[in-house]
Amino acid sequence: LYYKYISFLRFRQQNTAAIKMLNETCIPKFPNCSKFYLQLGQIHYDLGQIEASQVAFERGTRNLPHSIPLWISLARIEEVDLKRPPKARSIFDVALLKNPANETLSLARAQMEARLGNYDQARFIVQQSLQKNPKSASLWAENIRILPLKRANVKKTIFQDALKNTNNHCEILVEIGISFYRELQYETAIKWFERATRSDPSYGDSWVWLARCHKKLDRDIQRVFNEVEYHEPT
Repeated sequence: LYYKYISFLRFRQQNTAAIKMLNETCIPKFPNCSKFYLQLGQIHYDLGQIEASQVAFERGTRNLPHSIPLWISLARIEEVDLKRPPKARSIFDVALLKNPANETLSLARAQMEARLGNYDQARFIVQQSLQKNPKSASLWAENIRILPLKRANVKKTIFQDALKNTNNHCEILVEIGISFYRELQYETAIKWFERATRSDPSYGDSWVWLARCHKKLDRDIQRVFNEVEYHEPT
């Protein structure tokens, strides 16, 4: 109930009242609810109060060290807003010590290194995490994104490993399609996106990329829209 009321206050742009309620009522009353620390940090962030947002997320990680979204939010502020990547790395290191083998943390850390252009380090992190989480579709998808795929034989092997280990997960099907899309092989990409829509019609990304491919080929995408309306993907 409190969470929904805070969301209502945010919708009404009553941010000061929301901050006051979070600090004076919600967090003292429910100190183990990570959503309240996240809300507090997000409100400060939306108001441009970056350091206050950082303090809110840091406070949350101290009280709830197993809340993964709090760690990721804190690291993101250090990396993107405060321009302190080394500090963001240390935050991820601490988070992983407290939450070993957590694939979401490892994925976020790898994505940060990729954003910073440290692709070798990103690949190393993903490979390490895959050893602990060999069936993670998210990690295999990231592996496809960051590995150099210029050689066809290497690409084929990576695709096969990802499909085998994730049981043809739709996220992998889409990522393979995106790889062909970026190489301008739209017809091949369409086959993978269509396969993804059949595998899980509720997975929205597959429909988006399928429509993009048809547009690139100057084809009518009304059928795709009709399918989207029918399946209502997320």
